[in-house]
Amino acid sequence: MAPRLLVLTRTTGYRHDSIPAGIAALRTLGDFEVHATEACTEYDWPYYGELLGARFARHPLHQPGKAVVEDHDHPATRHLPAVWEFTDEWYDFRTNPRGSVRVLATADESSYEGGGMGADHPLVWCRDHGRGRVFYTALGHAPEAYEDPAFRAHLLGGITWAARLPSA
Repeated sequence: MAPRLLVLTRTTGYRHDSIPAGIAALRTLGDFEVHATEACTEYDWPYYGELLGARFARHPLHQPGKAVVEDHDHPATRHLPAVWEFTDEWYDFRTNPRGSVRVLATADESSYEGGGMGADHPLVWCRDHGRGRVFYTALGHAPEAYEDPAFRAHLLGGITWAARLPSA
């Protein structure tokens, strides 16, 4: 039986145009069944923030910027250059998750306008949580991202790690 991937996409506020492209990409990335649904935890539930490691605060306009890869030993980042040029919304978070997560990449706020977290701005991370694993990327807010081979490999690496599947 193929591993199953549950994709929760319910939103109560702004809905990104990238959601259908993201679901379509996930269905072609690996040897797993993808079940997409609108059943989701509510943003203000305490477990939601605990699970992810940080909560979204705000983001500047969609623009080019740079992600600095801190950890090339993870399947989600091992294929990336030390500095990954990407176009996205560059999420800021209410608190910095460093210390409770394994930071894989940070945002270089000097490479775009409107960053609000400063020099230590985690953007991609992972961690063990209970009996499971959490992989979080703050990237992928435009449909075009899901056509980018480096971004697709980033997602696949995160999923295989979280699901404890053999790395590609």
